[in-house]
Amino acid sequence: MLIKLKVKFMGYLRQRKNERRTDIILKGILFVMFALIAASFYGGSEGMFYYINALRFHYYLIIFVTLIYCLYRRFFMYSFFFVLLLVFSFVSIGYSSGVLFNMTKKDGREISLLYVNAVDSSNYDDVLSRAKSLDTDFVAVNGQRKQEGSETVNMILGNADALREGIIRLSNNYNSYFAVFDIDNKEVVLVSVDFSGISMKEAKIVYANLAEFVNLQENPVIVFGDFGLSAWNKRLINFTNSTNLEVKNRIILTDGKYRFNIFDIPTINVLGYKNMGLEKVSFLPKGHNAKHPILFKLVF
Repeated sequence: MLIKLKVKFMGYLRQRKNERRTDIILKGILFVMFALIAASFYGGSEGMFYYINALRFHYYLIIFVTLIYCLYRRFFMYSFFFVLLLVFSFVSIGYSSGVLFNMTKKDGREISLLYVNAVDSSNYDDVLSRAKSLDTDFVAVNGQRKQEGSETVNMILGNADALREGIIRLSNNYNSYFAVFDIDNKEVVLVSVDFSGISMKEAKIVYANLAEFVNLQENPVIVFGDFGLSAWNKRLINFTNSTNLEVKNRIILTDGKYRFNIFDIPTINVLGYKNMGLEKVSFLPKGHNAKHPILFKLVF
């Protein structure tokens, strides 16, 4: 009898110890997530705050998973606080960038745009053949970063010849390519960007120059590609506010190297004017490219 009581008592102590440990862990997650989200709101855009800000969606996922755990274990008080924190996290992403609130436009003319990044000069013909086999309306090709002895070629091609095209000089290290096409008797400016690996110091110059170019256009502008920043980064938010462009895609958890990578900072975006929509984003096999080609289905 005494042995049974001792076993029950030891089991009770272990249970209490586990409950205390769980309590400490949940309180720690609550505190850390709240502190990180608050810091992403009020912190700067450089140094440590860049990464704190860039990982906002990852905080959202951690909170969501923890909330499911609390509901499963019937920790209703913690569930209540994690629901509040989840809403706070949701607002911190959606309110600042719109990526959680944007609506997909279903009606209108559909245009397919193939974006191929970090292409080696020996693979251009392969990329163009793939675009032809997919019957895409437009294909945008960004060559690999220019290195000594190599040549980088950027282009945007369509079923019809571009009305105008050229290079936008943004900084010493970053350029973009633009082309103007006639789409349903309306001139539309397509701008392909690759700002992968951009520093916050250079981003300030690059985005200021790109905003100047966009604001000089009399026709609708669509900017797409790897922006090097998440949609809720303050630099990109300031850019969209100054140009009246909107983020059209939902969160794409990759930088193009993989189809999906939960640890990546989402830097692939499509920015467009108000009446433009994005119906679908598809990642195609890499082939001989360093990154996955991305097929955007735009709706006008």
